[in-house]
Amino acid sequence: MRANFFLTLILLSLVSCTRYDVEEPVIIVSVAPEFTIDLYEQREVQSGSPQFGLWMESVAKYGCSGYSIRTQTAFTNNHLSVQILAVEKPAICVGDSSPARQFVPLGDFVEGSYTITITLGEAQALVSEGTLLVGNGTYEMTMGETRGFDLQNRVLRSLPAKSLWGYVLTPLEAQSPPANQFLTDLKTLTEEPALEPGFYGYFTVSGAGQYFFHRSIAPPSGQHVPFLRSLTASDNALLGLLQGYRANVDQPLAIRCWSSEGPY
Repeated sequence: MRANFFLTLILLSLVSCTRYDVEEPVIIVSVAPEFTIDLYEQREVQSGSPQFGLWMESVAKYGCSGYSIRTQTAFTNNHLSVQILAVEKPAICVGDSSPARQFVPLGDFVEGSYTITITLGEAQALVSEGTLLVGNGTYEMTMGETRGFDLQNRVLRSLPAKSLWGYVLTPLEAQSPPANQFLTDLKTLTEEPALEPGFYGYFTVSGAGQYFFHRSIAPPSGQHVPFLRSLTASDNALLGLLQGYRANVDQPLAIRCWSSEGPY
């Protein structure tokens, strides 16, 4: 018994001195996106000239509309740098809660390949690197990883000349018949557009020929009559048609109309 007692003590001692290596858990840090970013080509109000850039929106909504996103850009030696600095409150806060929105112009690019860096913040900044390809009427951005933002529309097609799109707001049932009549009259000045499926900035064309407005111009909640056409008549003819329906004394219509040559 005495021998067994000492043997037990020895075994307990060995167990207490044995070191077991436990593998440390792998901690994966995921950065939730704070912004969404699209490639975008905006038309200047006065000249209709295309401006290539990025459309940014915050994931968070703020207390009113009009919040903007402050950025800083630089372009040197075929390298484009975009830094997202802050969300800024408007001077007058009105309207419903809304994301912060900003179009960030990047300039004119000849066909070729460019490196791009998108940085979120200043101190302890999140940096994402990628490539911008320009050619054949398209812009395409590729990134191995996006940190702090979600890159949604990565391929942008340039709008063909004479493209026309928009909608008529019809919140009241009585506005639907004149809105449909406007569309009928508009067809006499336009034709079906020959657009390949893809994202065109202001709208997306599906493989089935359907189209969807980008959130930058999407109509407010409620009824509307959309249109996407190619203008075959003169600007004056289109302006006359729009003015007639907008200024109709009996039933004026709220018509939003854009074109590849500028808004109407």
